[in-house]
Amino acid sequence: MLSKLGFCDIGTLVRYLVVGSTSFALELALFYAMSAVLDTEGALGVAVSNTVAYSAVFAYNFMLTRRWTFRSEGRIGRQATMHLTLFAVNLIVSNVAVYSASLRLGMDLYVAKAATMCLMVLWNLLIYVKVIYADKGGRPKGRAT
Repeated sequence: MLSKLGFCDIGTLVRYLVVGSTSFALELALFYAMSAVLDTEGALGVAVSNTVAYSAVFAYNFMLTRRWTFRSEGRIGRQATMHLTLFAVNLIVSNVAVYSASLRLGMDLYVAKAATMCLMVLWNLLIYVKVIYADKGGRPKGRAT
């Protein structure tokens, strides 16, 4: 059904979910560790914990998403630039969302982080399929499984 909508095939979606789940687990574990070390009662501690965790997982996620999930053979420089741009936007949104939800709205810090990550997974998939790893017509590239 996803491929009929021009979105992606089921194999790509499964690979995306595997890479995303492992990235999610690594990032949340690093965030938890950093939060235990830093004072996460303040905005700076939350932002540093989130930035370190998100940044540390970036290379792992980019390489697996590019090579395994989308099986891309496109120009790595172009894709890395777009991935870094998405990374920067996601980092800003994530820092604001985790800070706002946890310190302003009183949501548990780790629930706020996990919820923010889940939302990013959704829009990242759309951007990967339609922009970063798409052909010039906006169709997903890669071999079907």
